[in-house]
Amino acid sequence: MWKISPGGNNRRAHERYKITQDCTLVFEEHSARCRTVDMSLGGARLTLPLAAAAYPMDTVRGLQIAQIGFMKVDIQWIAGNEVGLAFRNPQSAVASLNALFIRHRNYRPRLMSG
Repeated sequence: MWKISPGGNNRRAHERYKITQDCTLVFEEHSARCRTVDMSLGGARLTLPLAAAAYPMDTVRGLQIAQIGFMKVDIQWIAGNEVGLAFRNPQSAVASLNALFIRHRNYRPRLMSG
């Protein structure tokens, strides 16, 4: 079940939405179940079951989310068991992300620039 509410910091390039959804962080040789905390058209914040140091974070390949699919990602930051990710090619997921975010009554679909 998706849990969505507006949130985030206006300094960001894209508005963030608090979305709690099970997902899978994919590494070179294995994967880890995790949960989104918030998402935007440009990336996502995740919580992991263990501290990020317990995972081979230097081998992250992507993020798998039901209803959106697999997206290649780059790690932006790590703090304890939270990880900030940037989508490498957000344009490929804009339609799916907009469909997800539009479920929130205050969201207006946005196009990616540049």
